Amino acid sequence: THNSNARTERFNALAVEALEPMGVIINDLYTPISKNIERYICDDRIHMTPEGVEYSAKLVAGKIKEALGN
Repeated sequence: THNSNARTERFNALAVEALEPMGVIINDLYTPISKNIERYICDDRIHMTPEGVEYSAKLVAGKIKEALGN
């Protein structure tokens, strides 16, 4: 069984609450991907589409550049 969006959002909030005080850099991929599920997530509701993979890779690369001060 898959998690509901509400459950995922709650887990994410708890993770941020626990990790940010430790200085962990948070890269929220859920929020931007969830804005267009049909575009970025396959029909199986688990895996990303090729476009979703590309989009999330750009988000990750952007966060890495930000952390490096670029």
